[in-house]
Amino acid sequence: MSSETSAGTACSGNCRRRSHSKDGWRNDSLQVFFDTGANARDHDKPCGTDSDDWSYGIFLQDAAGQNVAVYRYAVPDGQLTLGVDAAKAHPLADDVTCAFRKTPDGYVYELAFSPRSTLPLRPQPGQSFGMAILINDSDENGATEPRSRLSSNTDGVMPNDRPDLWPLILLAK
Repeated sequence: MSSETSAGTACSGNCRRRSHSKDGWRNDSLQVFFDTGANARDHDKPCGTDSDDWSYGIFLQDAAGQNVAVYRYAVPDGQLTLGVDAAKAHPLADDVTCAFRKTPDGYVYELAFSPRSTLPLRPQPGQSFGMAILINDSDENGATEPRSRLSSNTDGVMPNDRPDLWPLILLAK
């Protein structure tokens, strides 16, 4: 099993960006969510994210696509990860690497999440976790919301704060 969790996604269309990291989701962007304990379905009614969930936003910092930001919106409780050395919410994540390239009809993001960036998940055969992906398409300058979105949720509900709807992944050899 690799020491990094990798993911990739391809998007079509133009690529737009805004300059403020916190508002990066308003760009053409990618958001990735992890429920490391796969426990969101354990509740009788939706209760939002909890102490073992992560939320990341990935977006361009420049029009050329040379500088890609990975912004950390939400992190698990530090006691479940690295204690006082645990990742903090709202900075750029230096433990997730991202490559970006333009294609003739869009662009591709390639991501590698370090083990630290998904704690307390410890990837090994038999481990399960929830994961959601949201692609935001914002082709209008100054728009307050993306024009369209594509989500891994099948029922049309936005994945933000709804880990009970995120697909579960079961790791195997």
